[in-house]
Amino acid sequence: MLSPICSATIVGMTITKDTTILDLANTCPDTIPFLVQSGLRNLADNEVLQAHGGSVSVGAAAGAIGTPLESLIESLRGIVGDSDAGVKQIRIQGLLPCPVRMPMLDLLDDAISAYTRSSGNAVQCDLQAAFVGTDWMSEEMESVQAAEQLPEIFLSAGFRLFLTDPRFVELRRSGWFADRSGWDGVNRFAEQNGLADPDRRYTVIGVVPAIFMVNTDLLGDRPMPRSWKDALDPSFANSLALPVTEFDLFDALLLGISKMYGDDGLERLGRSLHQQMHPSQMIAGASRAARDEGPTVTIMPYFFAKTVPEHSPLVPVWPEDGALTAPILMITRADSESIQPLIDAIASREMSDVLSKRGFFPSTHPENSDFDGDAFPLQWPGWDVLRSDDLSERLDQSAQIFHKAASGAMSQR
Repeated sequence: MLSPICSATIVGMTITKDTTILDLANTCPDTIPFLVQSGLRNLADNEVLQAHGGSVSVGAAAGAIGTPLESLIESLRGIVGDSDAGVKQIRIQGLLPCPVRMPMLDLLDDAISAYTRSSGNAVQCDLQAAFVGTDWMSEEMESVQAAEQLPEIFLSAGFRLFLTDPRFVELRRSGWFADRSGWDGVNRFAEQNGLADPDRRYTVIGVVPAIFMVNTDLLGDRPMPRSWKDALDPSFANSLALPVTEFDLFDALLLGISKMYGDDGLERLGRSLHQQMHPSQMIAGASRAARDEGPTVTIMPYFFAKTVPEHSPLVPVWPEDGALTAPILMITRADSESIQPLIDAIASREMSDVLSKRGFFPSTHPENSDFDGDAFPLQWPGWDVLRSDDLSERLDQSAQIFHKAASGAMSQR
């Protein structure tokens, strides 16, 4: 938990939770680029800074960027070069699945607070919701001149950037990243599905499985789809809602369908598209879907199956041939021993329980047995595919095949 009082004297001023951002800017301007990189990107516009900085406190800034107050204050202290502080800047950056982002941040905040007290280092934590996408991280990479400038810890939901960007691919191959979870293996679920990185570079801490949510009011005389083969049957043409804009799950769909059925499967998936729909839209609009002839089947994270109201026409189905899945990755630099307490917090049993019990995202933690691979099979692309040189090209080509088929089918309706 945060200390009730936290302040630091910097360049003749005392920073507290009530210090305004404008005061910081006027007294020590070097703090503003740090706050921008931490997530307060509007502060890069000086007009915004001057107009609103006086009404935004350090406490409010800490809450907005999801960083413990004392950690933020220590970071500001180090930036202005307080030689007595000896503060080292540690950065955690990435994306978290929306259903578990806040509880994961709560656990991480406690770990960061303990770490800053014991180590004297400061932690900058910028973990966005997965729907934001990775473009902002890719853009920040443009300014990185050496690997030592990278954040010490990345978290990511999905395949993009960390498995497709040539810069990360090269760093991974050169041994810049390492699995530092400290686990002696993974649980049976992860073993059954081959989730552990055989090279021990990245750590899969959990997965986001995609299942079917079937609207039985619209099923008619068609049999209940129990597999991806069933869902791609011509009888379900123009019947599926797909997470096309949810890049982590859409990539999982493309890789999984391509692996099982090749280009023909991707074309059938395209012809099956009824509309793009966020899972929460279908849960909330089940009654409207029947009247509006909406999608019969929505592909969605398993989490949403637990939010279906009683007596709903929506029936969750875990595909018999495996739920297509996106990984939740922890990527840690191999060169910084001082960050191990933070890694341990992310790789902890408590964090695995947040994933599997709060988000219904199967955890790979060796002590977590909430999911069993026999009852909850996955369609995982495999590390041979994920380590291939052409993964980015493969995803792009698969998307082109899908969109061409979807456009062609829609033009004929």
